[in-house]
Amino acid sequence: MNAHGVPRDELDNQPALAAPREAVLAFLSDDHNADQGLAAARAVLETVVAESGADGVTDAAVELASRLASALERIAAEQGLTASELAEVWFLD
Repeated sequence: MNAHGVPRDELDNQPALAAPREAVLAFLSDDHNADQGLAAARAVLETVVAESGADGVTDAAVELASRLASALERIAAEQGLTASELAEVWFLD
């Protein structure tokens, strides 16, 4: 289940909830051209705006935050840190 209580196998049927994965994959798809990854990620989220409006963007942001939090928890556990400590390091300017 995701942060919205939607089973993972149903995410593809809800574009706003599938968008975070698609946006991340867009960034990862071309290691040599960050501008193309950014443009592709923007296109994914612009589709969410067009199809689902502000609520869809909010759902996509919550889904992305939920998945990032889960990833940080796993990585932090492997490194003997708390997820909050690791998040502070990741989000330093």
